[in-house]
Amino acid sequence: VKTIPGDIQLYTKAIDLYKEALTKTEDPFLLSNYAAILSYSPKPEDEKIAKEKGEQALKANKTSIQAINNLAIVYFMLSDSSFKKNSQALLVSAIN
Repeated sequence: VKTIPGDIQLYTKAIDLYKEALTKTEDPFLLSNYAAILSYSPKPEDEKIAKEKGEQALKANKTSIQAINNLAIVYFMLSDSSFKKNSQALLVSAIN
């Protein structure tokens, strides 16, 4: 079972701030960071959103090391373990 690292109130506040910011801009870097932080949530619906947003961010900027890394984190954190290999493949692609 996943647990949110650190202070749950700070985590929740950060998620809320990302959501608010993303209503004003669809910046792929902000979206990528949001996906990564959201991936720590134990809620299945948050996992789904994190995956969608992480993939959207990488699609918008395919050469971004940040987007690659953050999507790799999202894939690694998914409860569906089949994505762990995708996580590793993304990280390898970032260094090649």
